[in-house]
Amino acid sequence: MQEPALVWTEVTGPHARPGYTVIAVNDAAGDALGLRTAGFTGAMLGDLLPADLVAALTRLCAEAAESGEPVYRAAAAPDVLTDLSRTATIAVRLTRVGEVYVCTWLPGWLAGTRAPAHGDAGSVADRLALAAAVDGLADDGVGVYSLDLLTGRFVGSAGLHRLFGVEPGADTPADPLARLESVLSTVEEWRDLLRRGTPMDVQVGIASSFGDRKARIVGHVQRGADGLPVVVHGGICVFD
Repeated sequence: MQEPALVWTEVTGPHARPGYTVIAVNDAAGDALGLRTAGFTGAMLGDLLPADLVAALTRLCAEAAESGEPVYRAAAAPDVLTDLSRTATIAVRLTRVGEVYVCTWLPGWLAGTRAPAHGDAGSVADRLALAAAVDGLADDGVGVYSLDLLTGRFVGSAGLHRLFGVEPGADTPADPLARLESVLSTVEEWRDLLRRGTPMDVQVGIASSFGDRKARIVGHVQRGADGLPVVVHGGICVFD
């Protein structure tokens, strides 16, 4: 997919008309703006776009010039930036390269209607996407798990199941836990994790679907209102 792109430069000179001259445009930008690319190049930006949109782009140019970094904006109608794509939402990136400004954008249905989440995934959709990303590492020997200490319920990712040679859904839910516990049965840090909630980060040898390998296993607890461990969350990865 090719992003719509406009490239312009600031007009300079004592008698020059203030503004920007378009020096390059791709077909995607012409289609989005409803303009033919022929004759587009060399025109003043203010002659091609509404004044309020030019003003918004000018502000982005100033930010890019001041920071020296690309400027990103996600906007929703009635923000004038959405006029670039004629959609309800848009994501715009403006970059300064020397004396030239490069503006690219994506309509909201491709770019997303809100800024990317940072840190902990907040929504259900975020968490499902994160889980899918983790399971995508299954063939590389990475898995995550969660163990409810009150009910004994154990949940392991597809990667955890395959690491122990068990296809998800093909075995009893307790089987991956039994295999994990057998690996950690002599590890004091595992007992400290379960009893006192002490974070665990250990390296052990395991017999996995990748053969006899070394693995790093980590774990931490979520505590209840009484301060005692309630749920264990962790991960495991094999390495040479």
